[in-house]
Order: sequence, then structure tokens, then C-alpha cells
Amino acid sequence: MYKISKPVKMVEKIELEDGVVLDVTVNVGKIADNFNRIYNAVLTQQKQKSDKLGSSVIEMLELVLGDSNTKTLLEYYDGDWLELMLIIVPFIELKFLPLVKEHQKKKREDAKMIYKASKNA
Repeated sequence: MYKISKPVKMVEKIELEDGVVLDVTVNVGKIADNFNRIYNAVLTQQKQKSDKLGSSVIEMLELVLGDSNTKTLLEYYDGDWLELMLIIVPFIELKFLPLVKEHQKKKREDAKMIYKASKNA
């Protein structure tokens, strides 16, 4: 039997100290490839102390949290993307990254299944 499933979604709420609640809903499959590219760039630029780190962090936040939530967070942290990164990246690594890894594992398994089915056809 061939099973199909819906894409994995992350649905979370982030509450700021001032009571503002950000709703975060992400279709993991839709952005997984872009996320990996940007996340790896952030890690590389962080190690190299690159001046491009800030724009990559903001790009990653916009991808995962959405433009509006990223704008709200930047305003909340007075544009200090470094402080924001230190606070929000652990959230992304704990909540979002495992879903991306799960999605990629599923894609690999699906590709193997399709390959086996094509060999038997």
C-alpha cells in the first residue's frame, strides 16, 4: 500500500514580555531547502565573524517566523539583530530544526521507495 501524508507544519506562539503574542505557522516542507541554505550560511558567517551575518539572520527569521513577526521582534529589540539572534535561534533549533530533519528523512525514504518501485515496474 502506498501511503501519502500532509506536509508537516509547525504551529507555535511566542510571547514577548510586554504581552504581545506572535503566531508562527510554518509549512516545513515548503521552506526546508531554503532554510538549510540560510541556516548553514548563518553558522558559517558566525564562525567567520562575517559582516553579512546580520542580513542572513534576518533572512532566516523572515523565512521561519514571517515578515511581520520578524519586524515586530526587530522593533521589540530596537533593531539589535544580534541580541534577537541570541534569543530566537535556540527556539528555531529546538522547535523548527527537528521538523526540518524529519521532513528531509521522509523525503529520502520516499525517494528510495519510488526508486524501488520503478525498478520493479
